[in-house]
Amino acid sequence: HISPHLVDIRERLQINGRLIPMNRFIRLIGEVKPAVESMKNSRVGYPSYFEILVASTFLYFAKEKVDWAVVEVGLGGRLDATNVLSPKLAVITNIGLDHTEVLGKTIEKVALEKAGIIKPKVPVVTGVTRRALKVIEKVAKEKNAPLIKVDTQSVEKALKSDVFNNIKLPIDIFRSDSLGFAYSNKLLALAAAKTLGIPLGRRQITKTFGSTFPGRFEEIEDGVILDGAHNVDKVRALINFVKNSKIQTPKLKIILVVAFKKDKKWKEMVDLLVKNLPVSKVIATKFYAVTDMGKHQAVEPKEIADYVSSIKYKVLSIKAINN
Repeated sequence: HISPHLVDIRERLQINGRLIPMNRFIRLIGEVKPAVESMKNSRVGYPSYFEILVASTFLYFAKEKVDWAVVEVGLGGRLDATNVLSPKLAVITNIGLDHTEVLGKTIEKVALEKAGIIKPKVPVVTGVTRRALKVIEKVAKEKNAPLIKVDTQSVEKALKSDVFNNIKLPIDIFRSDSLGFAYSNKLLALAAAKTLGIPLGRRQITKTFGSTFPGRFEEIEDGVILDGAHNVDKVRALINFVKNSKIQTPKLKIILVVAFKKDKKWKEMVDLLVKNLPVSKVIATKFYAVTDMGKHQAVEPKEIADYVSSIKYKVLSIKAINN
């Protein structure tokens, strides 16, 4: 289970990398509909769009009797719809300031919300550091949950640690990610599998790590990169990807096509992109979506274009597109 989806809503519930067949998905939604309708006059009212999809996913996994379900939290953790599960393992990857209007405006508050997925005596794998790690450590201790800390700053050090028992893997499968999120997440995925006792051979690991996740520095055509970076930390990772990727050349000029949600620190993200990459043109656009937070949650293209024009760094061209 992942969220959000990039192209097809069925990305949210897939088994072995295969999207649920559309006719099966439609039937599944029909199966949960009576439960949704029964909540109309309840104290909490109708479940949200996200909650309905989470319930559908859990029903699908149960019907298919999956051996393992990997369930990504939607927002935060403590109050997230996915947190009704009793997991075999909790994984907390990294913590940054995002969704601060809901999760809190400090790293410690966000970390506490993330730590809400920690269950009594259930192991926790994490790559968080510093202030956030102190919060995770405190909650894990309170719940008597074994804490497996992974040093995601260095592949060499991590693979030599007790977590991996000196696992022998070609460093190249990590180097291809430069220093981005995928770099650390691969280490965390390995640590999670080992903690659960899932046997993984070298060939299987290499094959899996050789694939890319749609919408994360995805080259959809030669020189055309699609990335769903939607907060400051992810934009920094994107910039690092570009600077260390094969597309980087001395004469490289980048055309940015950008759209932002209203609740994001989009000005800071624009600053980072325009000032740290050889940008020659910015095309500001918008998306149309209906979410639990309402309709059309995008920043107006003209507002983005006006801001780009106002910052000190000059790009060659700015364009706003409304459709």
